[in-house]
Amino acid sequence: MLIPQNLWATPEDDALLIAERWFDEQWREMAEDRIKRAFVAAYFQPLAGQGISILDEDRFMALVPATDIAPHMTRLIAQIATGYEAVLTPAQLAAFSEVLRADQGLTLSEMMSDNFQRKLTDALDEVRLSAPASDTDDPEVLALQELAVQLEAFEQAMSDGGAEAFGQGLVLGISPLFAIMRTAGDIGRMEVDLNNPVSIAALRANGVLRFSNPVQRQTLLRQVDRSDVAGGIRFIRPPSSAAGSE
Repeated sequence: MLIPQNLWATPEDDALLIAERWFDEQWREMAEDRIKRAFVAAYFQPLAGQGISILDEDRFMALVPATDIAPHMTRLIAQIATGYEAVLTPAQLAAFSEVLRADQGLTLSEMMSDNFQRKLTDALDEVRLSAPASDTDDPEVLALQELAVQLEAFEQAMSDGGAEAFGQGLVLGISPLFAIMRTAGDIGRMEVDLNNPVSIAALRANGVLRFSNPVQRQTLLRQVDRSDVAGGIRFIRPPSSAAGSE
């Protein structure tokens, strides 16, 4: 007898797994890109208002270390999981997570798409079996008849648990988007002084920033107290969970 794979999993465990597996490669790249752009805004903040502008945002983003990004990605997934716990029942969380545990390569978006597609395929088969045989060869009439079959099948799939699945899919998709926006907003609002390795690297690099005059770069670099960063990079840490929930 096979023991269910999530027998001892709590709703919190299930929600965290679902949140982790919501990210396929494309969505993870999008989230990391948005977080990097937020860090660029934070690291540029000490230079803003001095007639300086960003010339090449991609090169500025490349200066942000991966160790800045990682803790915020971890916090982002935790926020998404908390959102799922708030909108899905323990039974729904368990049902989703059981399928995901059974197929380690399956993402949540793929699972949701496959689930509705199966419902629609079954509904099409059922509607076509019950539909009367066509008595015309007119291609336009045949096309309209096929459209009617597909519309009826779609309506049936939506009524047969499909609407609930559609609603769940909407919730599962929107929650991460809001969490990404919130995380990026928190990072962009962080107060950063000029004496940090990323801003200094942007100042030193050619083609990253546009300065208001030829000597502005050197003037700013002379203002930097290098002793503060002699021990290495001072990474920006995410705010505490308590602060993030306010």
